[in-house]
Amino acid sequence: MLCSTEKLPKRKSTQNEIIACFHDSLQSSFRITIPERVAPHYHEFHTENIFVLQGRAEMRMDDKIIFIKKGMHLTIPKRTIHSVEKVLSRKPLVVISVQAPYFDGKDRILVNPY
Repeated sequence: MLCSTEKLPKRKSTQNEIIACFHDSLQSSFRITIPERVAPHYHEFHTENIFVLQGRAEMRMDDKIIFIKKGMHLTIPKRTIHSVEKVLSRKPLVVISVQAPYFDGKDRILVNPY
């Protein structure tokens, strides 16, 4: 299955955009465009792998701040609170997110900001 990465968004919008790429019983993959931020949350039963296609951002994983940019890969173990605190680039942050096992959106538990 193909999830187009040829024409990435150039301008920031006001909302995050999630495009489903592929699902099976073992994983779900999405292309996510983030213009500003992602609220703190965790996944009780899922590990998430993020591949940064475009942009730069400040992320929080539990109590640690990290900076991500195009070309990076990040693994977020299950039960790790994570968020995109701030997109630092002019263009939106665009990532491929791979959740394992199959992710139907129900295992996204929002938490209060740190």
